[in-house]
Amino acid sequence: MSLSVAARLVAAILCASAVLCAGPGAEDLRAIKGLELDPDNCFRVRDVFLEREDAKFYFTDGHIVFAKPVLGRILAALFVATEPTDVGEILLIPPSPAERQSVARFLGETILNEKFRNAMMFFTDDTARELDAAIRDAPGSKPDAEAGARIAPRWSVVLRNLIESSAPRALVDLYSGAEGADGFFSAAVRGGILGRFDIVVDPSLPEQVIAGQLVRSGGRAYYEVWSRFEARAARNGRRARPPAVGHLSDYRIEARLGTGLDLSVHAAATLVLSNPQARAVAFELADSLEVTAVRVSGEEVEFLQERLPRAGPRKRNEFAIVVVILPERLRVADRQEIEFEYAGKVVTDAGSGIYYVGDRTNWYPRLGDEPAQYELNFRYPGHLELVATGELVADFTREGMRYSQFRSGKPIRIAGFNLGNYAAASREVDGFRIEVRATKGVESRLAPNPVPVILPDTTLTGRRRDRRSAPVLVAPNPAPVSPADDLERIADESAASFRYFLERFAEPAMPVTVISPVPGDFGQGFPGLVYAATLSYFERGDRPLRNLSPTQQRFYADLMRPHEIAHQWWGNVVNAPLDRDAWLMEALATYSSLLWLEEQDGVKERDAVLAGFIRNLQNRSDGKTVESAGPVVLGRRLRTSKVPEAYRVIVYEKGAWIMHMLRGVLGDRAFFGMLRTLCESAAGASITTEGFRELAAEYVPEGYRDPELRDFFDEWVYGTGIPKLAAKWSQKARGGRHHFELRLSMSGVDRFFPLQVPVEVHTLPQRSLVKTVTVGDGEDEAGFSVVLRNPASRVVIDPQGSLLAVKQ
Repeated sequence: MSLSVAARLVAAILCASAVLCAGPGAEDLRAIKGLELDPDNCFRVRDVFLEREDAKFYFTDGHIVFAKPVLGRILAALFVATEPTDVGEILLIPPSPAERQSVARFLGETILNEKFRNAMMFFTDDTARELDAAIRDAPGSKPDAEAGARIAPRWSVVLRNLIESSAPRALVDLYSGAEGADGFFSAAVRGGILGRFDIVVDPSLPEQVIAGQLVRSGGRAYYEVWSRFEARAARNGRRARPPAVGHLSDYRIEARLGTGLDLSVHAAATLVLSNPQARAVAFELADSLEVTAVRVSGEEVEFLQERLPRAGPRKRNEFAIVVVILPERLRVADRQEIEFEYAGKVVTDAGSGIYYVGDRTNWYPRLGDEPAQYELNFRYPGHLELVATGELVADFTREGMRYSQFRSGKPIRIAGFNLGNYAAASREVDGFRIEVRATKGVESRLAPNPVPVILPDTTLTGRRRDRRSAPVLVAPNPAPVSPADDLERIADESAASFRYFLERFAEPAMPVTVISPVPGDFGQGFPGLVYAATLSYFERGDRPLRNLSPTQQRFYADLMRPHEIAHQWWGNVVNAPLDRDAWLMEALATYSSLLWLEEQDGVKERDAVLAGFIRNLQNRSDGKTVESAGPVVLGRRLRTSKVPEAYRVIVYEKGAWIMHMLRGVLGDRAFFGMLRTLCESAAGASITTEGFRELAAEYVPEGYRDPELRDFFDEWVYGTGIPKLAAKWSQKARGGRHHFELRLSMSGVDRFFPLQVPVEVHTLPQRSLVKTVTVGDGEDEAGFSVVLRNPASRVVIDPQGSLLAVKQ
């Protein structure tokens, strides 16, 4: 993951101590953050052109002022309109139809073409050199120090505010020798119509070009990515993505949770450097944790801890970065021991002694997503139990503190833990162990409230009460709610769903899978560790679920735990690290939970859930359906200020429908064979959307009209739209036979939306025939004629319910 963010966002630096903030790295970072515009390097410009990959900047008339150099490099420049007729213009044309559609959803047109009055640019690439050359080659441009003296003081304040969040990345680039094609470019543009927006070109990202805007709505901040795609140089093969600076392997983590559950950690790992020139390496860490020391090969080194903004074009969670400065003498080996000392609060009490673990994915330093071995050692209050990723290899209590050690046994991408006062049960499933933990109470928000009771007119002693006196209120304590009461049922259900997945998907991520409760309404699946919401420990109709809708009750009681258990395969055996492909993991996990529901409760229950998914997709928000917010491959980009629910509904629910339709195309045997092959062949590796299409195409039945599944993926994965299907039919009796004719029409989608629709024609009871009609080839309708021995009584479109469509 890149550690740069769009330049308009503001962050505040937090130094760990005065001593550590006094080193040369801190001084250089302060110099970058203290950038000033140089009045002597100001130009009146006309018709100056700057191209950053697919982004084209036209500085038609105005002034450009460069920043004063830092560490021998110019890192920023300002374009500003100083006269009423001055103007700049940006043109960005996304290269694919899907990205152009994405731009249109936000801007109303398929390209970004905006006039602007100012643009603040930050960079570690060769922008300064190219811009300077373009200015000097433009006949209408000339130096203007006098204007620079007026512009620089005012805009230097803006420059320092805006560069705050780009400063750590700039420091890492400068210390690592990044320049030219390896450096980044970021511009905060003030558009005449669109307001403030960002353009980022970052070669370290899988998709290097980003355009977007920070929007606040309903008290929340959303970073809306208008478009994100591979840069032109990457698309045509002229420029490869620069290698990552390195990765961490062989974690050894010693963590202590005190009586107040404050966390203090000594984390050691092997730092494997890919770039021998690197003098600075940036690690990701939770922003609730404060680093106090970093050592490399046993020697204490300088570090800088920086809190990053809460929203940005590449940000996944709230986190900080720790920039470690490597002295020259320590950069001679490509493998070195690195140690971090840090502390903070990641565990909180959700009430009733139920604990919530925050910062689950970044409670230890991370550098990229390369798999690593983990040894996790925890000391914590003895009355609690801690579960974690890996196999428990040591566990004992001494002087009121409990010690537990876990080892992953093989490289994995991420490790987590959970904590509580648990009851426990376990099951063996074909050589694998399923362990379930349950709390003996529930968090405060789920605890039953006392119910006031009005006593009758006579008191408990039998004496009549004065009617003028107030009623006597008594608040009895309702029966306590305890997930532990149903522990054996939960263990049986979890083991049964695990066995079902094991039989179909091959071996899971780890030999032991622990299912543990977490306060809230979410779940998460780590290798060998499942977080399941407390609500998922109850059955439909139980008190904690009683106030929820039937759909919500079904989700928590029947689907959530199987979904998270399925992530032992989808996300931990097979991985899709890029956001554009991550929908696969959630779609497969969601559909796996529906497969289990089908196995347990039948097709009708499964179809009821799928029907609910269609309703959610068709709900209207901002005058449009939720489904129209964008294709499933946009991933987290679907969560916007206008349709915040679009990510969940499209990625999880439409994603499950895509898998259901694919099953309909392939047939059960081929579909499950394809999933097993995916687990066995891609175990520990990454999968892309196109790779998944190619694999599925190997299982397409002979004679199918879309053998490579390109139409299927263009329609359902890369496109939007839910077709509406309607059938008209007639029949005439002639010569003892019934001449039947049907015409099927499709609306709600483009006329070129190829779809094969099964239609079932019923005649006598228990008798029917099924015909397949292909619609969406540019014609308004299609159909078939057939001669029947018995008259048709009714027609059913898509009798197996295998199409995401509205049937009329």
